[in-house]
Order: sequence, then C-alpha cells, then structure tokens
Amino acid sequence: PADAGAYQVGSRPAFVLALVQMFPLALLYAIPFAFCGFILGALLSSPELPTRRIYFFDLAGSALGAFAVIPAIAELGVEWSAVAACVVLLGGALLFAPPTRPLARVLAASAVLVLILSSAFADRLFEMTYPKGSMLAAAQNPESGVVIEHVAWDPVARIELSRIPPPDPDTMLYPSIIGENRTFLARFRRMLTQNNYAFTYAVDYDGTKDSLRGIEETIYSAAYHATSVPRPQALVIGVGGGFDILTALAFDASDITAVEINGATVRILTRTYRDYFRKWVEDPRVHLVQSEGRHFLETTDRRFDIIQLSGTDSYSGTPGAAHVFSENYLYTTEAFD
Repeated sequence: PADAGAYQVGSRPAFVLALVQMFPLALLYAIPFAFCGFILGALLSSPELPTRRIYFFDLAGSALGAFAVIPAIAELGVEWSAVAACVVLLGGALLFAPPTRPLARVLAASAVLVLILSSAFADRLFEMTYPKGSMLAAAQNPESGVVIEHVAWDPVARIELSRIPPPDPDTMLYPSIIGENRTFLARFRRMLTQNNYAFTYAVDYDGTKDSLRGIEETIYSAAYHATSVPRPQALVIGVGGGFDILTALAFDASDITAVEINGATVRILTRTYRDYFRKWVEDPRVHLVQSEGRHFLETTDRRFDIIQLSGTDSYSGTPGAAHVFSENYLYTTEAFD
C-alpha cells in the first residue's frame, strides 16, 4: 500500500511540489485506460472488423458500465465490484474470442487462477492501510481504542463506522466541536467517517434531554442560541452520525427534517446500527430523507426556521480524486438562494 498522506498547501510552489509527489500514484489510474486504448486500437487496426461496429459496441459498453457501476458499488462495494468486472471481461473474452494459441491459453488460465485466488483471499487482498495523520490511522494501533466496526459503500462515498474512546477537549484541535462537559463526552462512543476523512461523532443518545446536556457548548448549537423562535422547525442537510439532529432535539425543535445523500449512511442509521441510533431515528419529530440537500430545497414548498449545514464541504472525495479538478457548487449564491 502506498502512503499518499494529506497535503495542505498555501502557495503555488507548495501546490506544484505536492502535485509532483502525487504524480506516481495518479498515474496508476491511467493504467486501465491505457490498456483499454491498446485493445481499442488493436480492434480498429483489424481489416476484418468494421469500424462502425467497433465504435458502436465501445460506446454501448461504456454507457452500460456507467449505469451498472452505481448499483454495483451500492450492493457489492468497490472491492467485489472490481472482481465482478474482471470476471465479466474475462468471460466475454473467452466467449467471443476463445484463445487458440498455446500462449493465449496459458494467459487465460493464469487470469482465471488470479481471479479465483483474489476471491478466496479477498480480505487480505483488499485490506486497507490508512495513512499517518488520517482519521482512521489510529485504528491500526490496538492501544488507541479506535476499532473499525463496519464499512459500507455508496456511489457517493465509502462510509466507515468506528468505536472510539471519548475525545479529550484538552488535546482536541477544535474543542468547539465537542464542548467541555465530560459526562456528555463519555457518550461519544462511535464515529462515522467518509473515505477516511470527513467525520461526525455518533453520540449514544438514550432518548432523554439529560443525555444531551453539554451539546449546547458546541459550535453546532449556535443557530439555536441565536434564533428567537421557541420551538423551531429545523432542516439538517448532511446527517452523518446525527449530531445536528441531537442538537435540534436538545433545543426542543418541533420538527426536524434530516436530508442525507449517502445511502450507506442511511442504511447504517436505519438498519445495520438501528439499535444504536433508534432513539432519535424513530423520534416522531425526526423525518429522515435520502436526497441531495440542494435538490430537496428546490423541490419542497416547506419553510424552516433553521437550515443547518455542518461541514458539507468535506474532504471525502479528495484522496481518491488524485488532484483531478472537481468543481464544487455547495456555497454558490444560487445555492444559498
């Protein structure tokens, strides 16, 4: 495994240096595309194959793959989707172009063997090693108390749920996120992360306001301190582990609409870890909606006293993007309108 690390740059020279350092890893993404280009070039160079037919099946296959990847990742995860894609590609090659030469047969048999071994030892093959300084790096140290309990894939992001020790405000980089109430902090028993970066704490809530005493010290409660509405109707965009929902409950919100785009997170909240989250997920004031926040606001006629977006501009997509330029429309004028 390669330790890509995390880069924070504040100048153009620093950015160029980070780009150069990441280049070897970024080029790994080019290998599959290079082989696809070789295959397409070989097909186009064959005088026996019509060019129109080659381009037709190339475009049709690309479109089919673009549609298939979404349910594949959601149902199988990226690891098993990759194995399944290799099986389909190899099976198609053997079906439509069966090897006739000895070397081709040996290569095909080797590919079959590799796929069998990959499936048999998938846990070791796809074992993740987390870079130093990242959110889940502590999980590799048994003495840290951080244990990754569950991993779920969604086309939006990979979600990890970890058991954690209570955070310490004295050593916390941003203590305003957690406050200083030690009794409340003892309820910080789980943490959700996206692609090992964006994180939210999942507080062990027992259904009583006493278990949330201390949440009013956090920065997430600022809107409720500022509002003059006694029992506001709240909209939360980006649910994560539910910290914003618990804040709304602590301040007696009369109605809470919680919009979460990531299907894996919704499944964790409502199914996989339902017993842990059910006290607020099943609260009649809470309405959990799987949708994109901006789309939800654009298509609803409802009005809210508080609209809360806590760090929706996460680093969740950054590590896998390998410095690919990705435009972000979260904080545009149109989005706020």
